[in-house]
Amino acid sequence: MPYTISYNYQGKQVVMQCSENKLCGHDAVYYALLHSGIAFREGVSNWVGSYASICQSAEQFGVTDVRWCQATTASERDVCGGTCGW
Repeated sequence: MPYTISYNYQGKQVVMQCSENKLCGHDAVYYALLHSGIAFREGVSNWVGSYASICQSAEQFGVTDVRWCQATTASERDVCGGTCGW
């Protein structure tokens, strides 16, 4: 089942899709870091640790307000809301 991930980066909201069977908060933040290009520009090959530590790293690099939700219909793939998290 696809997931919608949204995040803010450089003053813009970004919405992306990922095709995973399960997605936790740590995964969503990691996807946002990869999608934003931060993971590649900063030369970081992996971020391990707690959810709180990856959120802190993301915020330091300007990736904020990461939200995710399971998208079951086409219209749900365009926005994230409701039971999403950060």
